[in-house]
Amino acid sequence: MEINLNKKMRTSLILKNMNLLFVDDNKHISAEIYTLFSAIFKSIMLAHSVAKAKNIYQGKSTDIIITDIKMPGQDGLSFVEDIRSTNASVPITILSAHTDKQYLLRAANLQIDGYITKPLNFKKL
Repeated sequence: MEINLNKKMRTSLILKNMNLLFVDDNKHISAEIYTLFSAIFKSIMLAHSVAKAKNIYQGKSTDIIITDIKMPGQDGLSFVEDIRSTNASVPITILSAHTDKQYLLRAANLQIDGYITKPLNFKKL
């Protein structure tokens, strides 16, 4: 017997087995993301700095990364550069209020998988 699942359902089943690393210094946005995505992903790991994100990434299985750009200390694009130097395939989406060409070009050169602008539109996510 063949089961025919629609695309949305297949995607949902895939995500339910994946671990998301969400990096944003805004704790309010992180809490909203956690609430929104906790039913979708196997686990959600929150980091409020790039240093914390690096520790999580090195110690845990990470299947998808969503990161802000501007954060205290190292910025999110530098974090993406570090990840891409060792893992070219992990899906990475940028979440940022910045829409100027400088950030967009730098992000595109890092082969990101998406760029979502703040304020958040949860339907886009």
